[in-house]
Amino acid sequence: MDHLVGADHDGSKTVSQNIFDVRHGADETERAAEDVLNASRDVLQRSSQLGTSISEFLRSVKAA
Repeated sequence: MDHLVGADHDGSKTVSQNIFDVRHGADETERAAEDVLNASRDVLQRSSQLGTSISEFLRSVKAA
C-alpha cells in the first residue's frame, strides 16, 4: 500500500510541474504577443510618417 501513496505523490508532483510549465509557457506567449503588438504599432506609426514625408515630397516636386 505504501508504494501506492508514493505513486500518488509522484503523480501529483508531475501534474504540479506540468501546470507550472503551462503557466510559464502562457507567460512567455503573453510577453511575445505584447512584443509583436508593440512592433506592429511602431510599424504603423513609421509607415504613417513615411506616407506624410512622401506626400510632402510630391507636393514640393509639383510646386517646382
